[in-house]
Amino acid sequence: MARTCDPTPMTHPTPGTCLAVGGFRRKHRLGSAMSAVLLFMCCGSLLAVVTMTAQPKFLFADAKAPTPSIAAHPQNQRIIEALATLIGSSVEVMAVHQRGPTPYFEIVLWMEDTRNPGQIDPEEVAVLCHSEILWTITYYRLEGSMSPDEYLQSDSFFWCREGLSQPAFCNWWRTQSMVEPKVIAVGISDLHCEQMEEGDNNTSLLRISLTWAADSTDGPDEASVFVDVLLSPEGAQGVSADA
Repeated sequence: MARTCDPTPMTHPTPGTCLAVGGFRRKHRLGSAMSAVLLFMCCGSLLAVVTMTAQPKFLFADAKAPTPSIAAHPQNQRIIEALATLIGSSVEVMAVHQRGPTPYFEIVLWMEDTRNPGQIDPEEVAVLCHSEILWTITYYRLEGSMSPDEYLQSDSFFWCREGLSQPAFCNWWRTQSMVEPKVIAVGISDLHCEQMEEGDNNTSLLRISLTWAADSTDGPDEASVFVDVLLSPEGAQGVSADA
């Protein structure tokens, strides 16, 4: 089956910057201590690898940049910084889906562009999914690589920009046996993504906010960080604009 994606190579700016200084304290959500323990025990390796391989600018703020809000609990701050680094290290934010027919808030990421430069391949795509019911953030990515036969048997529509931007892609992606889910944070009652500024060449400054549930052993908590990303037009349609 022939692919319908536009093969024209793309150029990408330097991956994003996470800004993580300053801020305020306010009521937040569930289990900061328990959340941190489960995060780093169950899937800390994913965020640890991202944090170690990302450039330091992903984790430190520019003095001229907007001021994010700092979590009351250090372990929660580490979680949101690692999440922001994961998003900021992507090649492009392909889509952002607000909650609607499903209880999920989803972000589709093009994580790298190494196999066929300028072309989106299945092993390069990841989906971040926040469940309003389970209070978890789960990272879905292909385990290994698709063989040519497996690739041809997949729904080729999804490997175009138009297809990747559809909410149906996230539902389909989660059901694939080769896609491995990793729960990277728990006790998160809300994940919010907001576009603060729009730069040149589709770059945007996003504010990522997390809220922890009030029944945490440490009480409620919340935090936000700013990430400079390449945001596709489809992705821009899904993020809320700063008022």
